[in-house]
Amino acid sequence: MSFEWDEIQSKWLYDLPISYSKKEIVEAFNKVERKFGPELFDKYAWIRGNYIVTLIVDLARILEETKKGKCRLPQNGEIVQKIKRNDLYSTSTLIRLAACYLRHGLLVEFEPEILVDQRQRKPDLRVRFDKKWIYIEESKLETSLHQKQLSSILERISNVAETVHSNLNIEVLLLKDEFSYEEVSNLIGKIKALSNIPEQPQELKMEGLAQIFTYEKGQEKPVIEEKRPALGESTVVVGGGFERHLNVQIPFTDVRIEKILKKGKQLSPIEHNMIILDISIPGTLKHWSESAREILRADQHHKIGAVLLVRKGLFVRSLKVNSNLIAHPNPLKILPRDFVRLTTNHFKQSSEYHYVRPSKEKS
Repeated sequence: MSFEWDEIQSKWLYDLPISYSKKEIVEAFNKVERKFGPELFDKYAWIRGNYIVTLIVDLARILEETKKGKCRLPQNGEIVQKIKRNDLYSTSTLIRLAACYLRHGLLVEFEPEILVDQRQRKPDLRVRFDKKWIYIEESKLETSLHQKQLSSILERISNVAETVHSNLNIEVLLLKDEFSYEEVSNLIGKIKALSNIPEQPQELKMEGLAQIFTYEKGQEKPVIEEKRPALGESTVVVGGGFERHLNVQIPFTDVRIEKILKKGKQLSPIEHNMIILDISIPGTLKHWSESAREILRADQHHKIGAVLLVRKGLFVRSLKVNSNLIAHPNPLKILPRDFVRLTTNHFKQSSEYHYVRPSKEKS
Protein backbone atom coordinates (compact mmCIF):
# COMPACT_ATOMS: atom_id res chain seq x y z
CA MET A 1 0.00 0.00 0.00
CA SER A 2 1.10 3.59 -0.45
CA PHE A 3 0.57 6.48 1.93
CA GLU A 4 -1.51 9.53 1.06
CA TRP A 5 -1.57 12.85 2.86
CA ASP A 6 -5.03 12.45 4.46
CA GLU A 7 -3.97 9.22 6.16
CA ILE A 8 -0.69 10.69 7.43
CA GLN A 9 -2.48 13.80 8.66
CA SER A 10 -5.21 11.92 10.52
CA LYS A 11 -3.33 8.88 11.85
CA TRP A 12 0.26 10.09 12.27
CA LEU A 13 0.54 13.89 12.42
CA TYR A 14 -2.83 14.60 14.09
CA ASP A 15 -2.97 18.13 12.67
CA LEU A 16 0.12 19.24 14.59
CA PRO A 17 2.28 21.95 12.95
CA ILE A 18 5.32 20.83 10.96
CA SER A 19 7.90 22.62 8.81
CA TYR A 20 7.95 20.11 5.92
CA SER A 21 5.64 20.22 2.91
CA LYS A 22 2.86 17.69 2.34
CA LYS A 23 4.69 16.36 -0.72
CA GLU A 24 7.95 15.84 1.15
CA ILE A 25 6.19 14.03 4.00
CA VAL A 26 4.19 11.73 1.71
CA GLU A 27 7.29 10.85 -0.31
CA ALA A 28 9.21 10.16 2.90
CA PHE A 29 6.59 7.77 4.31
CA ASN A 30 6.40 5.84 1.05
CA LYS A 31 10.17 5.71 0.69
CA VAL A 32 10.59 4.28 4.20
CA GLU A 33 7.74 1.81 3.66
CA ARG A 34 9.27 0.53 0.44
CA LYS A 35 12.56 -0.04 2.27
CA PHE A 36 11.38 -1.54 5.55
CA GLY A 37 7.91 -2.83 4.67
CA PRO A 38 4.42 -1.91 5.96
CA GLU A 39 5.03 -3.82 9.22
CA LEU A 40 7.29 -0.98 10.40
CA PHE A 41 4.22 1.25 10.53
CA ASP A 42 1.72 -1.48 11.43
CA LYS A 43 3.68 -2.42 14.55
CA TYR A 44 4.60 1.09 15.62
CA ALA A 45 3.08 1.61 19.08
CA TRP A 46 4.71 4.71 20.54
CA ILE A 47 3.95 8.45 20.38
CA ARG A 48 2.76 10.06 17.17
CA GLY A 49 2.64 13.66 16.01
CA ASN A 50 5.51 15.67 14.63
CA TYR A 51 7.94 13.49 16.64
CA ILE A 52 7.47 10.44 14.42
CA VAL A 53 6.75 12.35 11.20
CA THR A 54 10.01 14.32 11.36
CA LEU A 55 11.88 11.13 12.21
CA ILE A 56 10.46 9.40 9.11
CA VAL A 57 11.47 12.41 6.98
CA ASP A 58 15.02 12.19 8.39
CA LEU A 59 15.19 8.45 7.76
CA ALA A 60 13.99 8.99 4.19
CA ARG A 61 16.77 11.55 3.70
CA ILE A 62 19.32 8.96 4.76
CA LEU A 63 17.89 6.40 2.34
CA GLU A 64 17.93 8.93 -0.51
CA GLU A 65 21.51 10.02 0.16
CA THR A 66 22.55 6.37 0.40
CA LYS A 67 21.28 5.85 -3.16
CA LYS A 68 23.29 8.86 -4.27
CA GLY A 69 26.45 7.49 -2.68
CA LYS A 70 26.70 10.27 -0.10
CA CYS A 71 25.79 8.02 2.79
CA ARG A 72 26.68 4.45 3.69
CA LEU A 73 24.12 2.40 5.64
CA PRO A 74 25.12 -1.28 6.06
CA GLN A 75 22.10 -3.48 5.38
CA ASN A 76 23.13 -5.97 8.06
CA GLY A 77 24.31 -3.31 10.47
CA GLU A 78 22.99 -2.55 13.93
CA ILE A 79 21.04 0.56 12.92
CA VAL A 80 19.10 -1.22 10.17
CA GLN A 81 18.41 -4.19 12.45
CA LYS A 82 17.04 -1.91 15.17
CA ILE A 83 14.77 -0.18 12.66
CA LYS A 84 13.49 -3.55 11.44
CA ARG A 85 12.75 -4.45 15.08
CA ASN A 86 10.74 -1.21 15.31
CA ASP A 87 13.19 0.22 17.81
CA LEU A 88 13.07 3.68 16.28
CA TYR A 89 13.39 5.48 19.60
CA SER A 90 16.87 4.17 20.44
CA THR A 91 18.13 5.07 16.95
CA SER A 92 16.48 8.48 16.79
CA THR A 93 19.46 10.58 17.93
CA LEU A 94 21.80 9.11 15.32
CA ILE A 95 19.16 9.23 12.57
CA ARG A 96 18.34 12.89 13.20
CA LEU A 97 22.00 13.89 13.52
CA ALA A 98 23.04 12.01 10.36
CA ALA A 99 20.19 13.62 8.41
CA CYS A 100 21.33 17.03 9.65
CA TYR A 101 24.88 16.41 8.40
CA LEU A 102 23.58 15.16 5.05
CA ARG A 103 21.42 18.26 4.60
CA HIS A 104 24.59 20.30 4.96
CA GLY A 105 26.29 18.34 2.17
CA LEU A 106 28.55 16.19 4.35
CA LEU A 107 29.45 12.55 3.70
CA VAL A 108 28.11 10.19 6.35
CA GLU A 109 28.89 6.52 7.04
CA PHE A 110 27.13 4.34 9.59
CA GLU A 111 29.23 1.71 11.37
CA PRO A 112 32.50 2.22 9.44
CA GLU A 113 35.17 -0.42 9.93
CA ILE A 114 38.43 0.87 11.40
CA LEU A 115 41.53 -0.74 12.85
CA VAL A 116 42.19 0.06 16.53
CA ASP A 117 45.03 -1.70 18.36
CA GLN A 118 45.12 -4.31 15.58
CA ARG A 119 41.43 -5.09 16.07
CA GLN A 120 38.47 -4.30 13.84
CA ARG A 121 36.11 -1.79 15.40
CA LYS A 122 32.82 -0.29 14.23
CA PRO A 123 31.92 3.13 15.65
CA ASP A 124 28.29 4.12 15.17
CA LEU A 125 28.96 6.92 12.69
CA ARG A 126 31.58 8.94 10.93
CA VAL A 127 31.23 12.28 9.15
CA ARG A 128 33.52 13.89 6.57
CA PHE A 129 33.97 17.51 7.60
CA ASP A 130 36.53 19.90 6.11
CA LYS A 131 38.56 16.98 4.70
CA LYS A 132 38.64 15.32 8.14
CA TRP A 133 36.83 12.21 9.36
CA ILE A 134 35.02 12.67 12.65
CA TYR A 135 34.03 9.45 14.41
CA ILE A 136 30.97 9.27 16.68
CA GLU A 137 30.01 6.61 19.19
CA GLU A 138 26.69 6.67 21.06
CA SER A 139 26.12 5.12 24.46
CA LYS A 140 23.35 5.13 27.03
CA LEU A 141 23.63 5.67 30.76
CA GLU A 142 21.36 3.21 32.53
CA THR A 143 19.99 3.69 36.03
CA SER A 144 22.08 1.78 38.57
CA LEU A 145 20.60 -0.06 41.56
CA HIS A 146 22.36 2.35 43.91
CA GLN A 147 20.88 5.33 42.11
CA LYS A 148 17.40 3.80 42.34
CA GLN A 149 17.86 3.43 46.10
CA LEU A 150 18.99 7.05 46.43
CA SER A 151 16.08 8.26 44.31
CA SER A 152 13.71 6.42 46.65
CA ILE A 153 15.24 8.25 49.64
CA LEU A 154 14.91 11.59 47.85
CA GLU A 155 11.26 10.89 47.12
CA ARG A 156 10.48 10.02 50.76
CA ILE A 157 12.06 13.24 51.98
CA SER A 158 10.42 15.34 49.27
CA ASN A 159 6.97 14.19 50.38
CA VAL A 160 7.47 16.18 53.61
CA ALA A 161 6.50 19.34 51.71
CA GLU A 162 2.90 18.07 51.67
CA THR A 163 2.78 18.29 55.49
CA VAL A 164 4.00 21.90 55.81
CA HIS A 165 1.31 24.54 56.32
CA SER A 166 3.18 27.79 55.74
CA ASN A 167 4.98 29.67 52.97
CA LEU A 168 8.34 28.07 53.50
CA ASN A 169 11.53 27.11 51.70
CA ILE A 170 13.30 23.98 52.90
CA GLU A 171 16.84 23.02 51.95
CA VAL A 172 18.13 19.56 52.90
CA LEU A 173 21.74 18.63 52.31
CA LEU A 174 22.46 14.96 53.00
CA LEU A 175 26.02 14.17 54.03
CA LYS A 176 26.27 10.50 53.04
CA ASP A 177 24.82 8.19 50.43
CA GLU A 178 23.68 5.25 52.60
CA PHE A 179 20.73 5.58 54.96
CA SER A 180 18.71 3.13 57.02
CA TYR A 181 14.93 3.41 57.07
CA GLU A 182 15.10 4.64 60.67
CA GLU A 183 17.63 7.37 59.78
CA VAL A 184 15.38 8.70 57.03
CA SER A 185 12.37 8.63 59.37
CA ASN A 186 14.36 10.54 62.02
CA LEU A 187 15.44 13.08 59.40
CA ILE A 188 11.87 13.59 58.21
CA GLY A 189 10.78 14.21 61.81
CA LYS A 190 13.46 16.88 62.23
CA ILE A 191 12.41 18.61 59.00
CA LYS A 192 8.79 18.73 60.21
CA ALA A 193 9.80 20.07 63.62
CA LEU A 194 12.00 22.77 62.11
CA SER A 195 9.28 23.78 59.66
CA ASN A 196 6.73 24.25 62.47
CA ILE A 197 8.81 26.78 64.41
CA PRO A 198 7.14 30.22 64.01
CA GLU A 199 10.40 32.16 64.00
CA GLN A 200 12.32 31.67 60.77
CA PRO A 201 14.97 31.11 59.43
CA GLN A 202 16.14 27.96 61.20
CA GLU A 203 19.12 25.67 60.77
CA LEU A 204 19.91 22.23 62.12
CA LYS A 205 23.08 20.16 61.71
CA MET A 206 22.71 16.44 62.25
CA GLU A 207 26.27 15.20 62.69
CA GLY A 208 27.35 12.97 59.81
CA LEU A 209 23.78 12.77 58.54
CA ALA A 210 22.37 16.01 57.15
CA GLN A 211 22.00 19.78 57.30
CA ILE A 212 18.52 21.31 57.26
CA PHE A 213 17.72 24.93 56.46
CA THR A 214 14.27 26.53 56.56
CA TYR A 215 13.39 30.11 55.69
CA GLU A 216 10.30 32.05 54.69
CA LYS A 217 9.58 33.64 51.36
CA GLY A 218 11.30 37.02 51.27
CA GLN A 219 14.02 36.02 53.71
CA GLU A 220 17.58 35.65 52.48
CA LYS A 221 18.57 32.18 51.38
CA PRO A 222 21.20 30.70 53.71
CA VAL A 223 24.70 30.01 52.44
CA ILE A 224 24.78 26.29 51.70
CA GLU A 225 28.02 24.45 51.01
CA GLU A 226 26.82 21.97 48.42
CA LYS A 227 28.61 18.68 47.88
CA ARG A 228 29.43 17.61 44.33
CA PRO A 229 28.71 15.43 42.53
CA ALA A 230 25.21 14.88 43.87
CA LEU A 231 21.69 13.83 42.99
CA GLY A 232 18.95 16.31 43.73
CA GLU A 233 15.20 16.64 43.73
CA SER A 234 13.07 19.79 43.93
CA THR A 235 9.43 19.85 44.98
CA VAL A 236 6.88 22.66 44.90
CA VAL A 237 3.54 22.21 46.66
CA VAL A 238 0.81 24.84 46.28
CA GLY A 239 -2.49 24.59 48.10
CA GLY A 240 -4.40 25.65 51.19
CA GLY A 241 -3.18 29.20 50.73
CA PHE A 242 0.47 28.19 51.04
CA GLU A 243 3.42 27.60 48.73
CA ARG A 244 6.18 25.25 49.90
CA HIS A 245 9.53 24.67 48.19
CA LEU A 246 11.74 21.77 49.18
CA ASN A 247 15.17 21.00 47.71
CA VAL A 248 17.11 17.95 48.78
CA GLN A 249 20.55 16.78 47.65
CA ILE A 250 22.44 13.58 48.29
CA PRO A 251 26.10 12.92 47.43
CA PHE A 252 26.48 10.48 44.58
CA THR A 253 29.75 9.50 42.95
CA ASP A 254 28.91 7.64 39.78
CA VAL A 255 31.61 5.59 38.07
CA ARG A 256 29.36 4.60 35.15
CA ILE A 257 30.31 7.62 33.05
CA GLU A 258 33.95 6.65 33.50
CA LYS A 259 33.18 3.13 32.29
CA ILE A 260 31.16 4.39 29.35
CA LEU A 261 33.85 6.83 28.27
CA LYS A 262 36.13 3.85 27.97
CA LYS A 263 34.05 3.03 24.91
CA GLY A 264 36.42 5.46 23.30
CA LYS A 265 38.36 2.32 22.39
CA GLN A 266 35.83 2.01 19.54
CA LEU A 267 37.10 5.29 18.12
CA SER A 268 39.94 6.12 15.79
CA PRO A 269 43.38 6.60 17.39
CA ILE A 270 44.37 9.13 14.72
CA GLU A 271 41.18 11.01 13.78
CA HIS A 272 38.71 13.36 15.50
CA ASN A 273 36.25 11.68 17.88
CA MET A 274 33.05 12.46 19.78
CA ILE A 275 30.93 10.40 22.16
CA ILE A 276 27.17 10.94 22.45
CA LEU A 277 25.89 9.96 25.88
CA ASP A 278 22.15 9.50 26.40
CA ILE A 279 21.44 10.49 30.01
CA SER A 280 17.65 10.15 29.99
CA ILE A 281 17.66 8.89 33.59
CA PRO A 282 17.16 10.46 37.06
CA GLY A 283 19.57 13.31 37.69
CA THR A 284 19.93 16.68 36.03
CA LEU A 285 21.80 17.60 32.87
CA LYS A 286 23.92 19.88 35.04
CA HIS A 287 24.88 17.02 37.36
CA TRP A 288 25.91 14.66 34.59
CA SER A 289 27.73 17.45 32.77
CA GLU A 290 29.82 18.12 35.87
CA SER A 291 30.65 14.41 36.20
CA ALA A 292 31.74 14.17 32.55
CA ARG A 293 33.72 17.40 32.81
CA GLU A 294 35.58 16.15 35.91
CA ILE A 295 36.51 12.88 34.19
CA LEU A 296 37.83 14.65 31.10
CA ARG A 297 39.62 17.22 33.26
CA ALA A 298 41.53 14.40 34.94
CA ASP A 299 43.72 14.33 31.81
CA GLN A 300 42.33 11.04 30.52
CA HIS A 301 40.56 9.80 27.41
CA HIS A 302 42.63 11.98 25.06
CA LYS A 303 41.10 10.29 22.01
CA ILE A 304 37.71 11.84 22.87
CA GLY A 305 37.45 15.36 21.51
CA ALA A 306 34.10 15.98 23.22
CA VAL A 307 31.22 14.30 25.03
CA LEU A 308 27.75 15.32 23.88
CA LEU A 309 25.21 14.73 26.65
CA VAL A 310 21.61 14.27 25.44
CA ARG A 311 18.69 14.11 27.84
CA LYS A 312 15.19 13.25 26.56
CA GLY A 313 12.13 13.89 28.69
CA LEU A 314 8.54 12.92 27.91
CA PHE A 315 6.04 15.55 29.07
CA VAL A 316 2.26 15.77 28.75
CA ARG A 317 2.24 16.87 25.10
CA SER A 318 5.85 17.01 24.01
CA LEU A 319 9.15 15.19 24.05
CA LYS A 320 11.88 17.65 25.02
CA VAL A 321 15.55 17.15 24.21
CA ASN A 322 18.22 19.00 26.18
CA SER A 323 21.90 18.71 25.37
CA ASN A 324 25.31 19.92 26.46
CA LEU A 325 28.63 19.45 24.68
CA ILE A 326 31.64 19.03 26.97
CA ALA A 327 34.93 19.51 25.14
CA HIS A 328 38.04 17.68 26.31
CA PRO A 329 40.52 20.30 27.62
CA ASN A 330 43.51 18.51 26.07
CA PRO A 331 42.44 16.09 23.30
CA LEU A 332 44.66 14.48 20.70
CA LYS A 333 42.50 16.14 18.03
CA ILE A 334 40.33 19.21 18.72
CA LEU A 335 36.93 19.01 17.02
CA PRO A 336 36.56 21.67 14.29
CA ARG A 337 34.73 24.71 15.67
CA ASP A 338 32.25 24.81 12.78
CA PHE A 339 31.44 21.12 13.28
CA VAL A 340 30.73 21.74 16.96
CA ARG A 341 28.54 24.71 16.04
CA LEU A 342 26.62 22.67 13.46
CA THR A 343 26.05 19.84 15.94
CA THR A 344 24.98 22.01 18.87
CA ASN A 345 22.71 24.12 16.63
CA HIS A 346 20.97 20.96 15.49
CA PHE A 347 19.99 20.13 19.06
CA LYS A 348 18.95 23.70 19.80
CA GLN A 349 16.69 23.77 16.75
CA SER A 350 15.33 20.28 17.41
CA SER A 351 14.71 20.56 21.14
CA GLU A 352 11.00 19.80 21.31
CA TYR A 353 8.65 17.43 19.47
CA HIS A 354 4.91 17.61 20.00
CA TYR A 355 2.93 14.42 20.06
CA VAL A 356 -0.46 12.82 20.61
CA ARG A 357 -1.08 9.45 22.18
CA PRO A 358 -3.43 7.77 19.69
CA SER A 359 -6.62 6.21 21.05
CA LYS A 360 -7.46 2.64 20.14
CA GLU A 361 -9.95 3.97 17.64
CA LYS A 362 -7.30 6.02 15.84
CA SER A 363 -4.49 3.45 16.01
